[in-house]
Amino acid sequence: PDECQPDCNADGIPDACEPDCNSNGVPDACEPSGDCDANGVPDECQPDCDSDGLPDACELDCNANGTPDDCETFADCDANGVPDECQPDCDEDGIPDACEADCNANGTPDDCETFDDCNANGIPDECDGLADCNANGLPDICEALPDCDADGIPDECEADCNTNGTPDDCEDLGDCNGNGIPDPCESARDCNSNGVPDHCEPDCDANGVPDACEPDCDLNGVPDACEPFVPLKTDRSTLSVASGGLQRFCIDGGDELGGSTYLLLGSASGTGPGFSLGGHHIPLNLDPYFRTTLRNRNQIPLLNGYGRLDFEGHAVALYFLPPNSSASLVGMKLNHAYVVFEPPTRNGPVALGSGAQQASAFGFSLVSNAVEVEFVP
Repeated sequence: PDECQPDCNADGIPDACEPDCNSNGVPDACEPSGDCDANGVPDECQPDCDSDGLPDACELDCNANGTPDDCETFADCDANGVPDECQPDCDEDGIPDACEADCNANGTPDDCETFDDCNANGIPDECDGLADCNANGLPDICEALPDCDADGIPDECEADCNTNGTPDDCEDLGDCNGNGIPDPCESARDCNSNGVPDHCEPDCDANGVPDACEPDCDLNGVPDACEPFVPLKTDRSTLSVASGGLQRFCIDGGDELGGSTYLLLGSASGTGPGFSLGGHHIPLNLDPYFRTTLRNRNQIPLLNGYGRLDFEGHAVALYFLPPNSSASLVGMKLNHAYVVFEPPTRNGPVALGSGAQQASAFGFSLVSNAVEVEFVP
Protein backbone atom coordinates (compact mmCIF):
# COMPACT_ATOMS: atom_id res chain seq x y z
CA PRO A 1 0.00 0.00 0.00
CA ASP A 2 1.12 3.64 -0.71
CA GLU A 3 0.90 4.55 2.93
CA CYS A 4 3.53 1.95 3.68
CA GLN A 5 6.01 3.29 1.13
CA PRO A 6 8.60 6.07 1.70
CA ASP A 7 7.06 9.57 1.36
CA CYS A 8 9.82 12.19 1.83
CA ASN A 9 7.52 15.19 1.71
CA ALA A 10 4.64 13.46 3.57
CA ASP A 11 2.24 14.47 0.85
CA GLY A 12 0.59 11.00 0.77
CA ILE A 13 2.27 10.13 -2.50
CA PRO A 14 5.03 7.53 -2.24
CA ASP A 15 8.45 8.81 -3.39
CA ALA A 16 8.46 6.19 -6.12
CA CYS A 17 5.43 7.87 -7.62
CA GLU A 18 6.75 11.44 -7.38
CA PRO A 19 8.61 13.15 -10.27
CA ASP A 20 12.33 12.39 -10.15
CA CYS A 21 13.86 14.22 -13.14
CA ASN A 22 17.37 13.01 -12.59
CA SER A 23 16.24 9.44 -11.65
CA ASN A 24 18.37 9.41 -8.56
CA GLY A 25 15.56 7.92 -6.42
CA VAL A 26 14.90 11.21 -4.62
CA PRO A 27 11.70 12.99 -5.63
CA ASP A 28 12.34 16.41 -7.15
CA ALA A 29 10.31 18.00 -4.35
CA CYS A 30 12.72 16.63 -1.82
CA GLU A 31 15.96 17.44 -3.70
CA PRO A 32 18.06 20.22 -2.18
CA SER A 33 18.96 21.63 -5.69
CA GLY A 34 17.81 25.12 -6.85
CA ASP A 35 14.62 25.98 -8.68
CA CYS A 36 15.15 29.49 -10.08
CA ASP A 37 11.70 29.81 -11.61
CA ALA A 38 9.90 28.03 -8.74
CA ASN A 39 8.17 25.70 -11.17
CA GLY A 40 8.87 22.63 -9.05
CA VAL A 41 11.47 21.34 -11.49
CA PRO A 42 15.07 21.47 -10.30
CA ASP A 43 17.26 23.82 -12.34
CA GLU A 44 19.49 20.95 -13.38
CA CYS A 45 16.53 19.25 -15.03
CA GLN A 46 15.43 22.28 -17.06
CA PRO A 47 16.73 23.27 -20.52
CA ASP A 48 20.06 25.17 -20.28
CA CYS A 49 21.20 26.09 -23.81
CA ASP A 50 24.54 27.51 -22.76
CA SER A 51 25.18 24.90 -20.01
CA ASP A 52 25.98 27.61 -17.49
CA GLY A 53 23.83 25.99 -14.75
CA LEU A 54 21.12 28.59 -15.15
CA PRO A 55 17.94 27.31 -16.86
CA ASP A 56 16.97 29.04 -20.07
CA ALA A 57 13.74 30.17 -18.40
CA CYS A 58 15.81 32.22 -15.95
CA GLU A 59 18.18 33.74 -18.52
CA LEU A 60 17.70 37.14 -20.20
CA ASP A 61 15.46 36.87 -23.22
CA CYS A 62 14.87 40.49 -24.27
CA ASN A 63 12.69 39.65 -27.25
CA ALA A 64 10.73 36.95 -25.30
CA ASN A 65 11.20 34.39 -28.07
CA GLY A 66 11.99 31.61 -25.61
CA THR A 67 15.70 31.54 -26.52
CA PRO A 68 18.03 33.22 -24.05
CA ASP A 69 19.96 36.15 -25.50
CA ASP A 70 23.20 34.31 -24.76
CA CYS A 71 22.11 31.44 -27.03
CA GLU A 72 21.05 33.29 -30.16
CA THR A 73 22.96 35.26 -32.78
CA PHE A 74 21.88 38.89 -33.00
CA ALA A 75 23.06 42.36 -34.01
CA ASP A 76 24.70 44.20 -31.14
CA CYS A 77 26.10 47.46 -32.52
CA ASP A 78 27.55 48.70 -29.27
CA ALA A 79 28.75 45.26 -28.09
CA ASN A 80 26.99 45.58 -24.76
CA GLY A 81 25.54 42.07 -24.93
CA VAL A 82 22.01 43.37 -25.52
CA PRO A 83 20.47 42.75 -28.96
CA ASP A 84 19.94 45.92 -30.94
CA GLU A 85 16.23 45.12 -31.20
CA CYS A 86 15.99 45.25 -27.42
CA GLN A 87 17.68 48.61 -26.99
CA PRO A 88 15.98 52.05 -27.12
CA ASP A 89 15.45 53.21 -30.70
CA CYS A 90 13.78 56.63 -30.68
CA ASP A 91 13.27 56.82 -34.43
CA GLU A 92 12.46 53.11 -34.82
CA ASP A 93 14.93 52.70 -37.66
CA GLY A 94 16.39 49.47 -36.24
CA ILE A 95 19.52 51.20 -35.02
CA PRO A 96 19.73 51.60 -31.24
CA ASP A 97 19.98 55.17 -30.00
CA ALA A 98 23.38 54.33 -28.52
CA CYS A 99 24.67 53.68 -32.04
CA GLU A 100 23.13 56.73 -33.73
CA ALA A 101 24.94 60.06 -34.29
CA ASP A 102 24.72 62.25 -31.19
CA CYS A 103 27.02 65.19 -31.95
CA ASN A 104 26.40 67.03 -28.70
CA ALA A 105 26.64 63.84 -26.62
CA ASN A 106 23.42 64.56 -24.74
CA GLY A 107 22.15 60.99 -25.05
CA THR A 108 19.52 61.82 -27.65
CA PRO A 109 20.33 60.95 -31.27
CA ASP A 110 20.49 63.91 -33.60
CA ASP A 111 17.63 62.39 -35.62
CA CYS A 112 15.37 62.54 -32.57
CA GLU A 113 15.91 66.08 -31.38
CA THR A 114 14.98 69.47 -32.75
CA PHE A 115 18.00 71.66 -33.51
CA ASP A 116 19.12 74.64 -35.57
CA ASP A 117 20.57 73.69 -38.94
CA CYS A 118 20.92 76.94 -40.85
CA ASN A 119 22.55 75.37 -43.90
CA ALA A 120 20.12 72.40 -43.96
CA ASN A 121 22.89 69.79 -44.10
CA GLY A 122 21.34 67.62 -41.39
CA ILE A 123 24.02 68.49 -38.85
CA PRO A 124 23.09 70.70 -35.92
CA ASP A 125 24.75 74.10 -36.16
CA GLU A 126 26.45 73.52 -32.82
CA CYS A 127 28.08 70.39 -34.23
CA ASP A 128 28.77 71.50 -37.79
CA GLY A 129 32.32 72.62 -37.11
CA LEU A 130 31.62 75.89 -38.89
CA ALA A 131 33.25 79.10 -37.74
CA ASP A 132 31.18 81.17 -35.33
CA CYS A 133 33.46 84.09 -34.67
CA ASN A 134 31.07 86.00 -32.43
CA ALA A 135 30.06 82.85 -30.49
CA ASN A 136 26.35 83.50 -30.87
CA GLY A 137 25.59 79.89 -31.83
CA LEU A 138 24.94 80.73 -35.48
CA PRO A 139 27.64 79.85 -38.03
CA ASP A 140 29.14 82.84 -39.77
CA ILE A 141 28.04 81.58 -43.19
CA CYS A 142 24.43 81.65 -42.02
CA GLU A 143 24.47 85.19 -40.67
CA ALA A 144 23.58 88.22 -42.74
CA LEU A 145 26.48 90.26 -41.37
CA PRO A 146 28.59 92.80 -43.31
CA ASP A 147 31.68 91.22 -44.87
CA CYS A 148 33.50 93.98 -46.72
CA ASP A 149 36.17 91.76 -48.24
CA ALA A 150 33.87 88.78 -48.94
CA ASP A 151 36.21 86.36 -47.18
CA GLY A 152 33.44 84.64 -45.22
CA ILE A 153 34.43 86.31 -41.95
CA PRO A 154 32.02 88.98 -40.68
CA ASP A 155 33.54 92.44 -40.39
CA GLU A 156 32.90 92.45 -36.64
CA CYS A 157 35.25 89.49 -36.29
CA GLU A 158 38.06 90.86 -38.48
CA ALA A 159 41.09 92.73 -37.17
CA ASP A 160 40.23 96.41 -36.69
CA CYS A 161 43.25 97.95 -35.02
CA ASN A 162 41.85 101.46 -34.86
CA THR A 163 38.40 100.25 -33.70
CA ASN A 164 36.55 102.38 -36.23
CA GLY A 165 34.26 99.54 -37.28
CA THR A 166 35.94 98.95 -40.63
CA PRO A 167 38.29 95.93 -40.85
CA ASP A 168 41.92 96.74 -41.51
CA ASP A 169 41.75 94.72 -44.75
CA CYS A 170 39.10 97.09 -46.08
CA GLU A 171 40.89 100.33 -45.24
CA ASP A 172 43.83 101.91 -47.01
CA LEU A 173 45.80 102.62 -43.85
CA GLY A 174 49.23 101.91 -45.30
CA ASP A 175 51.77 99.39 -44.10
CA CYS A 176 55.10 100.96 -44.90
CA ASN A 177 57.23 98.10 -43.59
CA GLY A 178 54.99 95.31 -44.89
CA ASN A 179 54.61 93.61 -41.52
CA GLY A 180 50.83 93.25 -41.78
CA ILE A 181 50.14 95.92 -39.15
CA PRO A 182 48.60 99.16 -40.46
CA ASP A 183 50.88 102.12 -39.92
CA PRO A 184 48.50 104.00 -37.57
CA CYS A 185 48.36 100.93 -35.35
CA GLU A 186 52.08 100.28 -35.04
CA SER A 187 53.54 100.62 -31.58
CA ALA A 188 56.56 102.25 -33.19
CA ARG A 189 57.39 105.90 -32.47
CA ASP A 190 55.61 108.51 -34.59
CA CYS A 191 57.21 111.81 -33.70
CA ASN A 192 54.93 113.99 -35.82
CA SER A 193 51.75 111.98 -35.15
CA ASN A 194 50.97 111.67 -38.85
CA GLY A 195 50.13 107.97 -38.63
CA VAL A 196 53.36 106.85 -40.33
CA PRO A 197 55.99 105.20 -38.10
CA ASP A 198 59.23 107.13 -37.87
CA HIS A 199 61.20 104.29 -39.44
CA CYS A 200 59.15 104.66 -42.62
CA GLU A 201 59.58 108.42 -42.96
CA PRO A 202 62.37 110.15 -44.92
CA ASP A 203 65.51 110.48 -42.80
CA CYS A 204 68.17 112.30 -44.79
CA ASP A 205 70.95 111.83 -42.24
CA ALA A 206 69.94 108.27 -41.21
CA ASN A 207 69.97 109.16 -37.53
CA GLY A 208 66.64 107.51 -36.79
CA VAL A 209 64.78 110.82 -36.51
CA PRO A 210 62.46 111.63 -39.45
CA ASP A 211 63.28 114.77 -41.39
CA ALA A 212 59.90 116.20 -40.37
CA CYS A 213 60.98 116.10 -36.73
CA GLU A 214 64.49 117.48 -37.19
CA PRO A 215 65.32 121.18 -36.75
CA ASP A 216 64.60 123.08 -39.95
CA CYS A 217 65.34 126.69 -39.14
CA ASP A 218 64.51 128.11 -42.57
CA LEU A 219 61.33 125.99 -42.81
CA ASN A 220 62.19 124.73 -46.31
CA GLY A 221 61.44 121.09 -45.50
CA VAL A 222 65.10 120.05 -45.45
CA PRO A 223 66.61 119.46 -41.98
CA ASP A 224 69.42 121.81 -41.11
CA ALA A 225 71.76 118.82 -40.70
CA CYS A 226 71.23 117.85 -44.36
CA GLU A 227 71.74 121.27 -45.94
CA PRO A 228 75.10 122.68 -46.99
CA PHE A 229 76.62 124.84 -44.28
CA VAL A 230 75.67 128.49 -44.75
CA PRO A 231 76.33 130.86 -41.83
CA LEU A 232 73.09 132.81 -42.44
CA LYS A 233 69.86 131.54 -44.01
CA THR A 234 66.35 132.94 -44.11
CA ASP A 235 62.89 131.49 -44.60
CA ARG A 236 61.69 134.09 -47.08
CA SER A 237 62.84 136.72 -49.56
CA THR A 238 59.75 138.98 -49.56
CA LEU A 239 57.43 140.63 -47.06
CA SER A 240 54.05 142.18 -47.85
CA VAL A 241 53.57 145.74 -46.64
CA ALA A 242 49.81 145.11 -46.55
CA SER A 243 49.77 141.96 -44.44
CA GLY A 244 53.13 142.40 -42.71
CA GLY A 245 54.94 139.42 -41.26
CA LEU A 246 58.22 138.06 -39.96
CA GLN A 247 61.45 137.21 -41.72
CA ARG A 248 63.32 134.47 -39.87
CA PHE A 249 67.12 134.52 -39.72
CA CYS A 250 68.89 131.23 -39.10
CA ILE A 251 72.27 131.96 -37.59
CA ASP A 252 74.79 129.09 -37.62
CA GLY A 253 78.27 129.90 -36.38
CA GLY A 254 79.29 126.23 -36.04
CA ASP A 255 79.97 124.17 -32.92
CA GLU A 256 83.36 125.76 -32.34
CA LEU A 257 81.74 129.18 -31.79
CA GLY A 258 79.06 127.94 -29.41
CA GLY A 259 78.53 130.46 -26.61
CA SER A 260 80.07 133.34 -28.56
CA THR A 261 78.48 136.78 -28.94
CA TYR A 262 76.86 137.62 -32.28
CA LEU A 263 75.42 140.84 -33.72
CA LEU A 264 73.00 140.97 -36.68
CA LEU A 265 73.36 144.15 -38.75
CA GLY A 266 71.45 145.52 -41.75
CA SER A 267 71.65 147.79 -44.73
CA ALA A 268 68.98 149.43 -46.86
CA SER A 269 71.41 150.34 -49.65
CA GLY A 270 72.74 146.97 -50.71
CA THR A 271 75.77 144.78 -50.05
CA GLY A 272 78.36 146.49 -52.21
CA PRO A 273 80.86 147.80 -51.87
CA GLY A 274 80.48 147.05 -48.16
CA PHE A 275 83.35 147.96 -45.84
CA SER A 276 86.19 146.48 -43.90
CA LEU A 277 86.19 146.25 -40.14
CA GLY A 278 88.43 144.36 -37.75
CA GLY A 279 90.30 142.79 -40.63
CA HIS A 280 87.10 141.41 -42.20
CA HIS A 281 84.95 142.52 -45.10
CA ILE A 282 81.40 143.30 -44.00
CA PRO A 283 78.96 142.72 -46.91
CA LEU A 284 76.72 145.66 -45.95
CA ASN A 285 76.83 149.34 -46.87
CA LEU A 286 77.08 151.92 -44.14
CA ASP A 287 73.77 153.80 -44.12
CA PRO A 288 71.20 155.03 -41.58
CA TYR A 289 69.60 151.56 -41.31
CA PHE A 290 73.01 150.02 -40.55
CA ARG A 291 73.53 152.52 -37.74
CA THR A 292 70.02 151.79 -36.42
CA THR A 293 70.73 148.04 -36.19
CA LEU A 294 74.05 148.76 -34.48
CA ARG A 295 72.66 151.19 -31.92
CA ASN A 296 69.19 149.83 -31.25
CA ARG A 297 70.03 146.21 -30.65
CA ASN A 298 67.15 143.75 -29.93
CA GLN A 299 64.54 146.39 -30.68
CA ILE A 300 61.78 146.41 -33.30
CA PRO A 301 62.06 145.80 -36.16
CA LEU A 302 65.07 143.51 -35.52
CA LEU A 303 64.42 141.10 -32.66
CA ASN A 304 67.07 138.92 -30.99
CA GLY A 305 69.66 140.35 -33.33
CA TYR A 306 72.22 140.54 -30.53
CA GLY A 307 73.08 137.84 -28.03
CA ARG A 308 74.91 134.58 -27.51
CA LEU A 309 74.96 131.57 -29.79
CA ASP A 310 73.81 128.39 -28.12
CA PHE A 311 76.38 125.70 -27.46
CA GLU A 312 75.91 124.30 -30.94
CA GLY A 313 76.57 127.74 -32.42
CA HIS A 314 72.96 128.49 -33.36
CA ALA A 315 70.59 131.41 -32.87
CA VAL A 316 67.37 132.68 -34.46
CA ALA A 317 66.59 136.36 -35.06
CA LEU A 318 63.49 137.98 -36.58
CA TYR A 319 62.70 141.01 -38.69
CA PHE A 320 59.19 142.31 -38.00
CA LEU A 321 57.17 144.28 -40.54
CA PRO A 322 53.83 145.52 -39.13
CA PRO A 323 50.67 145.01 -41.18
CA ASN A 324 49.43 148.00 -43.19
CA SER A 325 52.90 149.46 -43.48
CA SER A 326 53.43 152.40 -45.81
CA ALA A 327 53.04 151.60 -49.49
CA SER A 328 56.13 153.73 -50.08
CA LEU A 329 58.18 150.77 -48.86
CA VAL A 330 57.19 148.65 -51.86
CA GLY A 331 60.31 147.81 -53.88
CA MET A 332 62.66 148.54 -50.99
CA LYS A 333 65.23 145.85 -50.20
CA LEU A 334 66.98 145.18 -46.90
CA ASN A 335 70.10 143.07 -46.47
CA HIS A 336 71.31 141.57 -43.20
CA ALA A 337 74.50 139.85 -42.08
CA TYR A 338 75.99 139.06 -38.70
CA VAL A 339 79.37 139.06 -37.04
CA VAL A 340 80.65 136.86 -34.23
CA PHE A 341 83.03 138.54 -31.82
CA GLU A 342 86.23 137.04 -30.51
CA PRO A 343 87.25 135.78 -28.12
CA PRO A 344 84.18 133.60 -27.33
CA THR A 345 82.61 134.48 -24.03
CA ARG A 346 80.27 132.26 -22.03
CA ASN A 347 79.30 134.94 -19.52
CA GLY A 348 76.87 136.84 -21.73
CA PRO A 349 77.19 139.09 -24.81
CA VAL A 350 80.14 141.43 -25.01
CA ALA A 351 79.39 145.02 -24.12
CA LEU A 352 79.34 147.18 -27.25
CA GLY A 353 79.36 150.90 -27.64
CA SER A 354 77.26 152.60 -30.28
CA GLY A 355 79.85 152.93 -33.02
CA ALA A 356 81.40 150.56 -35.50
CA GLN A 357 84.87 151.61 -34.39
CA GLN A 358 84.10 150.52 -30.83
CA ALA A 359 82.80 147.18 -32.08
CA SER A 360 85.92 146.64 -34.14
CA ALA A 361 88.05 146.67 -31.03
CA PHE A 362 86.91 143.17 -30.25
CA GLY A 363 87.82 141.50 -33.54
CA PHE A 364 85.64 138.96 -35.30
CA SER A 365 85.67 135.20 -35.36
CA LEU A 366 83.15 135.11 -38.21
CA VAL A 367 81.44 137.43 -40.67
CA SER A 368 78.42 135.85 -42.36
CA ASN A 369 77.00 136.08 -45.81
CA ALA A 370 74.20 138.58 -46.41
CA VAL A 371 70.52 137.67 -47.01
CA GLU A 372 67.93 139.92 -48.62
CA VAL A 373 64.25 140.68 -48.20
CA GLU A 374 62.16 142.79 -50.56
CA PHE A 375 59.01 144.63 -49.60
CA VAL A 376 56.10 143.85 -51.90
CA PRO A 377 52.52 145.19 -51.95
